[in-house]
Amino acid sequence: MKQRVIVALLTVLIFGAGFAGGLWTERHRPLPPPPAALLGEFTNAQPPADKNARAAETIAAPNAPKPYNRAQLVADIEKLRPQIDAYRTRLQVIDRDFDAAFAVILNPEQRQIFDAKQARDQKRHADFESKALAAPQVPLSEEEIVRLRQRPFEMAFWKVSVTGWLEQVAKDYKLDAQQQAAARQIVLTRREKFLALVDSTPPPTFKLTALATSIKPLMDPAQPAPPLLTK
Repeated sequence: MKQRVIVALLTVLIFGAGFAGGLWTERHRPLPPPPAALLGEFTNAQPPADKNARAAETIAAPNAPKPYNRAQLVADIEKLRPQIDAYRTRLQVIDRDFDAAFAVILNPEQRQIFDAKQARDQKRHADFESKALAAPQVPLSEEEIVRLRQRPFEMAFWKVSVTGWLEQVAKDYKLDAQQQAAARQIVLTRREKFLALVDSTPPPTFKLTALATSIKPLMDPAQPAPPLLTK
C-alpha cells in the first residue's frame, strides 16, 4: 500500500514538473519576426528609390508595344503570299454573292439606296488609297502593325454577326417582315460560307491578310533590314 502511494506521488510530481516547465517555456519563448511582405522573398535589399523605379517600369512595360521583327514579318508574308491571295479571292466571291442576293430582295426604291451606298463606299475606298499613295511612304508604326494584325478578327466578327446587321439594314432600307426573313437567310448563308473559308485557312494566313495588303510599307527601303528570327 505504501509503495502504491509513493508511486502515485512521484507520478504527480513528475507531471507537475513537466507542466510547470511547459508554462515557463511558453512565457520565455522569443517572439517570431513580423511576416514578410507579399512576395518579399523575391525582392532584394535595394534603396526605396530603386524599388519605386523598378515598380514603375513593371507597370509601364505591359502597355508599351512590343517591337516586331519587320524582316521576319516580310519573309512570312512573302512565303504565304499565294495562300493570302487565294483567301482574299474567295472572300471577295462570298461578298459579291452576298451583295447580289441582297439586292434581289429590294424594291426599286430600296435598290437605288443600295446602289448609291455601294458607289459611296467604292469612292471612299478609292479616295483613301489615292491619298495614301500620294503621301510620303513612311513605314508602318508599331501601333499600326498591331491594328492590322487585329483587323481580320474584327472583320470576322461582322461576317458572322446576324442580329446587328439585320437591325441596321431593316432601318436603312425600311424592310418589311418578308424582306427581313429573306435577308436573315442571306446573311446566314454568308456566315456558313465564311466559317468554312476560315476553317480551311491556316491561322498565319488569316492573321497576316490585312498586313499583307497594307498600302504603307513594313520597312524603310533606305534602312538595312534587321536580322531574321532564328529558332
